[in-house]
Amino acid sequence: DSAAAVNTLGFGDKMTHIELANEMNAPKLANVIMLGYVIAKTNIFDFDYFAEKLTASVPESKAELRELNKKALLLGYNYAE
Repeated sequence: DSAAAVNTLGFGDKMTHIELANEMNAPKLANVIMLGYVIAKTNIFDFDYFAEKLTASVPESKAELRELNKKALLLGYNYAE
């Protein structure tokens, strides 16, 4: 099943990015958690650079979402270790 493959992409027997997002009470941020994980595993971007660009893309009026994005990105990044 392709959905199951996406859910466990790179996470092996660990929790999936979807489960981690649900634990944060932010299920819509599963994709950001996966981005953090991919950045850690591939070094495709500098983490700090990407985090800065990600948070800058969220309007200042949604400061809480900025912080949640940053936390989700960091969670995925740290989970890769």
